[in-house]
Amino acid sequence: MSNILNLFANGIVNYLLVGSVVAALLTLLAWGIIRIAKIRAPIYRHMFWLYLLMGIVVLPAIWLGGPKLTLAVLPAQVEPLKTGVLETDAGNAVKLVQNTPNETQMPVETNPAARAFPIRAVLAGVWLVGVVFVLARLAVGWYRLRRIRLSTEPVSQNERIANLDGQKLRILVTSRVQGPVCFGVLRPVILLPQEMYEKSTEEDIQMVLNHELAHIERRDCLTNLFQRIVEAAFFFHPLVLYASSQLTQQREQICDNYVLKKGVPVMDYVKLLSRIAEQGLEKTWFHAVALFKGRLAQRVRSLLDQNHVNQTKASRGATVVCAIAVLICLASSTLRLDAKSASIEPKIRELGEAVRKRLTTYSDEKTLTLKDGRTGRMKIKQNITGVARILITPHFVEDGTKFDLEALDATGKAIEGTKTTSPVIHNAKTMRMGLGKRFSVDGEDIMSKIQLVPTRQDDNSVVVEVKVLFAPLPTPEEINAMLLTRGKDGRQQLNHRKISGWLGQYKQRTGHYPKNLEELDRPLPKDVYSPTGEDYRYEAQRSKFILSSCGEDGIYGNDDDEIFIAYQGGARSGQRHELYPLEEDEEVEAQTETVGPSGRRPKGNCSIGGKVISAETGEPIGHAKAYLFCLATHDAIFIDVASDGSFEFKNIPAGNYSLRTINTSGFQDAIYNPEGKYGQYPKFSLRDKEKRTDLLLKARPAYSISGRVLDENGKPLRGTEHFRCWLG
Repeated sequence: MSNILNLFANGIVNYLLVGSVVAALLTLLAWGIIRIAKIRAPIYRHMFWLYLLMGIVVLPAIWLGGPKLTLAVLPAQVEPLKTGVLETDAGNAVKLVQNTPNETQMPVETNPAARAFPIRAVLAGVWLVGVVFVLARLAVGWYRLRRIRLSTEPVSQNERIANLDGQKLRILVTSRVQGPVCFGVLRPVILLPQEMYEKSTEEDIQMVLNHELAHIERRDCLTNLFQRIVEAAFFFHPLVLYASSQLTQQREQICDNYVLKKGVPVMDYVKLLSRIAEQGLEKTWFHAVALFKGRLAQRVRSLLDQNHVNQTKASRGATVVCAIAVLICLASSTLRLDAKSASIEPKIRELGEAVRKRLTTYSDEKTLTLKDGRTGRMKIKQNITGVARILITPHFVEDGTKFDLEALDATGKAIEGTKTTSPVIHNAKTMRMGLGKRFSVDGEDIMSKIQLVPTRQDDNSVVVEVKVLFAPLPTPEEINAMLLTRGKDGRQQLNHRKISGWLGQYKQRTGHYPKNLEELDRPLPKDVYSPTGEDYRYEAQRSKFILSSCGEDGIYGNDDDEIFIAYQGGARSGQRHELYPLEEDEEVEAQTETVGPSGRRPKGNCSIGGKVISAETGEPIGHAKAYLFCLATHDAIFIDVASDGSFEFKNIPAGNYSLRTINTSGFQDAIYNPEGKYGQYPKFSLRDKEKRTDLLLKARPAYSISGRVLDENGKPLRGTEHFRCWLG
């Protein structure tokens, strides 16, 4: 539900942002054209402002969700190669990941507790409140007018309301409106004030009805409804409100011209407007069209102007020109400007495209119907190598299906080490995976990419769509091509996104950054900027990983050096002068203390502290967690040690305790056992006001072993297909 709300909020905010920009540009453009071209006829001004409001509604929708036409007109920038990257996980399973690097924005390890303030959701909520308020006003006004309409009897035509060219009008007289009103979209009616109807002359009534009849003929009630909806959507935008007011003004002037076309003298009509304005009858409902909407002073000046244009119909030529302009605007909203193509190193492009093609071209695809635990065979018709078949075995679990995959060579013999099991795949969900660890066929290393889309039919069968790719592993030159991308100057540089992923895996496994590139154990190409083909320079700090290129001048240490920095929570890249000076690592960082499940923190006058170090090297382990358990109250305290491995449990009561490290990546738990006692949690005692310091918890490196638990028939036990434990 939260994802749907986020999508809804993002859609609203994006539409309003684009619509606001479009509204500002179009309003200023329309205002300038009208002034420069000296367009005086209200019929053409009305056309301008009406199409402008339509554009404000339609163009943002086309821009955000419509078709896109890309034009290469910007300065040349070479796009990064979209290349596949070969990864090997801890279990040596081959995975293929499509990678589109980003030179400046690095992936960030997000913390759910520190998510950014949901500004878009707030803006969308404020907008919804405003729209509801404006629409509520519209609904209330419409309801009041509808009640007036239903409670008022129509007036039959007589000498006071004649000569209307045979029009059958529904005219209502009521004391509940202040001025003449044309109301209704499908079946419009005219409401006349009781006082005006009784006291005005026949000529005045005829002029009023002719004006309202013009609104009906032009379907202005429909246009007015459209205006109100646009104003509700963009209630915050002054230029949208200005454009709508201009449309209203021009509409009233057009209907004034309709009255003059009936042969009414200009001065008689002006006097009518003046008299009723003096009586205060010009106020009317904001959602209906009426004789006295718009600025009366401006309408009177227009009527008295010697150059007044009383045209009521647009010419065919003007209509065609306006239609062409609208089409041009709609077409322009689909345009996207892109960089011109530029020449790049042919070898790099050739290698990168070759790898990309192999990762996206499947050898074969097939749909299989399988039973639980029954093996199906997928024969590769267009295989590139000696691999000819793949075995697919489904295992039904409560929430979905798992699959065993195994490769066979051309003779039908299973290839050792290729069998692997997918995670649980929920119904009709897609899973992409590889076959076990690296393997060779006829002396050639093979990589695989398999896409499974299962649909459970019942408790005993599943239909699975399978797409398979077998291809040779990338060559060293191709690996280099996959590790390179485009820098800001268009030249090749390291794929920082890929390296950041490697570092994340290493740090998760060991708890710290590698001390040298050999520890990272990943192939890196030579520095592309170095004229002598040197390696990238590397520097390791306690909380940072820094990799640097010599830059365009070929000399290390200058401001143009291309630097990549990984740190806790993210990574950055850029030139030296953009990133330096760096913040210094603190000698000892603050320790973070949390309590156990009981939620209690025992208090007293004792303390115990020391360091967590490696049993092999004696160096501090700065990512360890110390665990102190009070045997008397069963309360626990956890401390994330400082970067130098130090910790201290302060203000704890006297009594019996156990102390150890816990959940330290790459290390076994180290136990504090000064009295040499037996047991998994040996205890020690603290006397009243005792303070123990400088104790050492020596943690030995941990290793992992993984496998499968099988029953007596050699089949995996459900729920135990894979397990992992840490060993010393």
